[in-house]
Amino acid sequence: MATTADGYLTLEEAAAYLHAPPATLRGWMRTKGLPHYKPGKRVLFLTRDLDRWMTRHRQGLSGLALTGFVEHSRTA
Repeated sequence: MATTADGYLTLEEAAAYLHAPPATLRGWMRTKGLPHYKPGKRVLFLTRDLDRWMTRHRQGLSGLALTGFVEHSRTA
């Protein structure tokens, strides 16, 4: 997965990483505290923050739209 020069993922890259649409990530940022950084107008993410957040918010194999994430993980 490509990252910005400083090691951060863009919104689109983070969405691909989590197998969720960018709009879903925006919602999680507002309502569920998805960790992100906003230097100016850009929204950036660190994979380690996303991994920790997903682990904390895991609700079985079908919670929080993780179905696609889990299914993809099984085939990888």
